[in-house]
Amino acid sequence: MALIGAATELGSDAFRGRTATVRDSAWIWAPGIAQQVEPVAFLAVRDFRLEEMPREARLTVTADEEYIAFVNGTRVGGGSFRQDAPAQSYEVVNFLKLAGNRLTFELRSSRGAGGLAVRLDLTDAEGLESSAVVTDDEWQIYRQADPKILHGGFLSPGEPAAVWGRAPTGRWRPSAAEPRPIPGFEVPPLPRRRAARVMVPEDGTWHSLDRFKNTFPALGERVVLDWGEEVHGYLMLDLARLDGLPGYVYFGNEPPHERSPPADAFVLPVPGRKYWQDAHARSFRYAWLVGVALHRVPEILPVAENEVAQLGPPPPGRSGPFGVEPPRADALAEEQIRQRY
Repeated sequence: MALIGAATELGSDAFRGRTATVRDSAWIWAPGIAQQVEPVAFLAVRDFRLEEMPREARLTVTADEEYIAFVNGTRVGGGSFRQDAPAQSYEVVNFLKLAGNRLTFELRSSRGAGGLAVRLDLTDAEGLESSAVVTDDEWQIYRQADPKILHGGFLSPGEPAAVWGRAPTGRWRPSAAEPRPIPGFEVPPLPRRRAARVMVPEDGTWHSLDRFKNTFPALGERVVLDWGEEVHGYLMLDLARLDGLPGYVYFGNEPPHERSPPADAFVLPVPGRKYWQDAHARSFRYAWLVGVALHRVPEILPVAENEVAQLGPPPPGRSGPFGVEPPRADALAEEQIRQRY
């Protein structure tokens, strides 16, 4: 019996029985965005069905600029693009179920343009590879958050994904190297979250924070957060605004001062979503947020200290032709945020 049956309402043409490599997948993105050159975040969704449970299920991903991957609503990983880095791979069999399944990717780009390439390859009990889900025009794009996307349930059709005939920026070149497995999130229970202890707004006064209070002080959109000691994990923000306006954040182990670009991370929320999660694990004590209105006390989802190097952001890429460093792709987004504040 085939491991994968017909897909749900989003179609079934994407299933092909080929060896797992992202090269077999198309680069997809939200239609029309490449022409607007504005920071953007949105969701890409693919539904499919399993006729029987596989022994293994390998999800291979590369995305420019940044992604977070969900399988049936559970976050399994995240990352960002670097031209000479291999794709990232996750073992996701524990997150799959018989019948309907849903892959969801939160995608972010500080310059608007970008791309996502995905393969899901299955191995049956006999060790045979079966058909795989790949990125193509059957994926649906949602520019506004909807709770049903991650929490299950029937979705109204979004927009069919745009398929790049060739990379629009000339910078995408999926590596031929074997994808590097990296840890995903374990099946619940998840690690206990740790909340920030102190917040300092622009006026320099200190405010002790209590994650259990129902009210959160309105301290503005330029604040420093202090966890009291170095922590290791993913920053998680509960947002006061749902408009998707971008902000940025600096991380460090010393109280931050006014810093020059580039920022350590851009906060690009999907419009309509009440929270933002970092795609990368980091080690830090302080986080300086600019342009981010908060609803609740920020938290981190902890990871082991020795995992941060593997789950953190990639090191800077190589220089451009003849050793010339190309312009930063995120410079426009940072300038727009600075103009607001």
